[in-house]
Amino acid sequence: MDDKERKYWVAFTRIPQIGRARIKLMEAHFGTLQSAWSAGLTELKAAGLDISMVSSSLAMMELSGLVRQVGGMNYIRLKESSAQYQAV
Repeated sequence: MDDKERKYWVAFTRIPQIGRARIKLMEAHFGTLQSAWSAGLTELKAAGLDISMVSSSLAMMELSGLVRQVGGMNYIRLKESSAQYQAV
């Protein structure tokens, strides 16, 4: 996993109910976690995620200041962490 992908892995693992199994679902469906992070609710549901879990995750991300709802079920990412993660 490269550094760019690692930051999305870290962000997703901070969301309750998203662990290894759901991350693997997203990687299989979207190819990268970066693509999954930019996906909408419908796309996340198509990846095999439970609709209520996706909705609560988006709400958590919005409360954390990571995303903002811009109309309907469309969200945009507000900021990226500037932290550098060291490969272990």
